Amino acid sequence: MLNSENQIDITKNIKMIEILKGQILAGVSDLHNSFIDIDSDTMDKMEIFADLTILIYILAKKLGISPEALFVKINKKLKLGALDETDIFNEDVKELLRYFNKL
Repeated sequence: MLNSENQIDITKNIKMIEILKGQILAGVSDLHNSFIDIDSDTMDKMEIFADLTILIYILAKKLGISPEALFVKINKKLKLGALDETDIFNEDVKELLRYFNKL
């Protein structure tokens, strides 16, 4: 049985998850708009990508996924993707994998 303190924690966590989901959606919208906006430059896009990456890591943590576990999963997916020579993003995946291996 949940006590009122646990109930508040669960409610707070659900609210935080919903806020994060909304911020991620807003970030994706901002990114889309930055491609349309002729005044938007690479730095603007980099700022949005950085924000989205941070938000995704925080959301994963709220869902019980540690940053380390997420990093390991990304690395595994990159290794698998690097093996698929037919993938149109193969060279990009290999480059990203090389970067991840330096960390």
